Amino acid sequence: MPRAKLAKLSVEDLKKEIIRRQKALPKLIHKRDQLSQQIAELQALGAAKPATKRGRKPGGKRRVRRATRAARPGSLASALVEALKANVKLTLAQAVEAVRMAGYKSKSKNFRTVVGMALSKDEHFRRVRRGEYTLNR
Repeated sequence: MPRAKLAKLSVEDLKKEIIRRQKALPKLIHKRDQLSQQIAELQALGAAKPATKRGRKPGGKRRVRRATRAARPGSLASALVEALKANVKLTLAQAVEAVRMAGYKSKSKNFRTVVGMALSKDEHFRRVRRGEYTLNR
């Protein structure tokens, strides 16, 4: 039987729901106790370790950002780096135009998307605000 939202039930139906849940409570408590006992047995055997939070260990070292690799000559990234060296920041449309003017050739039907992905994913570039990028220094 699909459960209706409690807010839409009448007072009589709410009372029936409370009684139904109270009847199910002892069975659920018994099941919880059994599961707790099984967990305790597994922990005693050493098979299960308690769940820990992921992330940095207390007192651990912070991850240091590595130096960026130079863009390969002739690549889209190197063309974008050269375009951004000439300008402080570029919009996506300006970056596409600058790369094409620099002589970068692409057969892509959606070159603007390719340039946008290169600007957002490559570690040489930093997003200033929506649609504007600059060199990451």
